[in-house]
Amino acid sequence: TDRDFIPSDGVKPIRLARPAPLEMPAAAYPSSLMRVSAEEEAFHLQGWSIVSLCCSLSLDNIISLLTAVLLEKQVVVFSNNLGELSAVSLALIPLLRPFRWQSLFLPILPQHMVDFLDAPVPFVCGVQHKTSELRARTSHLCRVNVYKDDIKLQWEGKALRLPNIKELVRKLVPHYEAIVQTSVNHSKRPVLDPSEASIQAANKFLEEWRTYLHSLVANIRYHAITDVNEGGEGKVTILLKDSFLASFEGRDKSFMRSFVETQMFAAYADDRLARSECFCCTQEE
Repeated sequence: TDRDFIPSDGVKPIRLARPAPLEMPAAAYPSSLMRVSAEEEAFHLQGWSIVSLCCSLSLDNIISLLTAVLLEKQVVVFSNNLGELSAVSLALIPLLRPFRWQSLFLPILPQHMVDFLDAPVPFVCGVQHKTSELRARTSHLCRVNVYKDDIKLQWEGKALRLPNIKELVRKLVPHYEAIVQTSVNHSKRPVLDPSEASIQAANKFLEEWRTYLHSLVANIRYHAITDVNEGGEGKVTILLKDSFLASFEGRDKSFMRSFVETQMFAAYADDRLARSECFCCTQEE
């Protein structure tokens, strides 16, 4: 079925298409068919949001933002433009794959809910109006000023950088520049109707970034052991964090040491190792 979504007056409608529902009552649908999967959500957001993100922030600031989010910092995004604000925040959903944000995520924080900024958990919140009160309440947080293309990170101790960051930047630069160059009126943000060329460049940017994220955890299965319960009825695969961290060198290990303690990494590792168990069981059968 097709549905048109109109973000606001004067904005081109967005057509969303999903397969027609099965001929059965709603109560009979499996729960998995009643919600949008993480993969589908990321897919539908990736074109417009990544183009808008790259036209709003420098590549260095995008990488700084992604570093903070991967380490589950408390991040607040500021922009007077609601479209720009939501685009920058929502771009994080496809950019985090294969991981998935596990905590509070509010792309647009209503004024009456600003108390969420005091939550003692990781969060990403988008704020439209930066009042003096909000400046004071967010001074200790990681702050992204989209309209100034500026980011201020708060670290407990020494600032951490992504592993092999120089090589990562070298690979992302041409795709980032292609996005900006092929975006019509990219100075007018957000980019409401990205060109086909800019979307293709955004997909290449995303592909390069995801290849990088996968490389960080590609060998996770080789640093795990399987514990067989007495009686052989159940298997539990456990990640050996020290062994996994030993596969990284120098400053890269500092980032990974913090990353493996995040909820995102834990959820990903549990799912990845659980699927490995299922595969092993199938092979044995």
